[in-house]
Amino acid sequence: MQGTINKDYNKDKCEVNSKKYNQVKKEIGICNLSSIQKITVYGPGAVDLINHYSIRDISRITDNAFYTILMKNKYFIDEVMIIKLSQLKYLIITNEANKIINMFKKIKRKFPMVTIDDTTKLYSLFSFHGEKEAEYFSKITSSFLYRVTQQNYDYHIIIASSVNKYHILDYFLNNGFFEINLEMRKIFLYNNNVITNLKNIKRKFRLNTYITIYDCDNYKFKVKIRILEIKQFESTINNLIVDGSNIYNSQGKCIGYVHNHFRLPNKKNPYILGIVRKFLCEKIALVKHNKVETIIKEYNVY
Repeated sequence: MQGTINKDYNKDKCEVNSKKYNQVKKEIGICNLSSIQKITVYGPGAVDLINHYSIRDISRITDNAFYTILMKNKYFIDEVMIIKLSQLKYLIITNEANKIINMFKKIKRKFPMVTIDDTTKLYSLFSFHGEKEAEYFSKITSSFLYRVTQQNYDYHIIIASSVNKYHILDYFLNNGFFEINLEMRKIFLYNNNVITNLKNIKRKFRLNTYITIYDCDNYKFKVKIRILEIKQFESTINNLIVDGSNIYNSQGKCIGYVHNHFRLPNKKNPYILGIVRKFLCEKIALVKHNKVETIIKEYNVY
């Protein structure tokens, strides 16, 4: 796997991001996700068609908004959000719309009553983050409002007509919400141990990681379980960290690897999201890249 090198933020930009991030963390931020691609799957057989590729059996899920992973022959396609608009109509939010549409159409002959459409331009989508968002939205009832769990991170979303996109954004900004971009949203995901770039997970960890972060109840994707966990670490020094580097315990045994690394505002040393063997990991570990060794320690942001 080709690694990505961690670079320091521009100082002025970091100070601006730091101030805004700390404000949003204590309040509520709104992120406009309307540009993300969307697919509508509807008609008798829609559930069965999606289940052909989903590691979760969506017929068993009681929530109206949820995440799952779509796979084809045990190859990762995308981590998608699915919104149940009605008993026969599902909206799939994805970064791989063309690939998924083509994949669905190849087996559509088995589901002749199902219609598949690219509806990216029809819907607007917003996500909300911050310590006060759960309390705020617990008092609101709306057919456009959903609570969704991405891996183990709960937050609210609003899905509505694209015609109302700017009206929705203006409404919340006028009510004291902070507008955040995709990069700041990623910090909230990282802080809540959400693994991104799932397609880049090392092969020997791949299926077990997917099963770890989502309850896999689709028999097609069952594998022998290797117990893994997603752990957050802080580097003890400001060393270069490369995604894909191995993580070792105190006995020198390789127990996992660095999947993502990132920096938090006002923090000097990088943070790491590692995928590790659950019962072999300790609070102190070691990352090796070429001849550079970096001691890392377990860390919880919240």
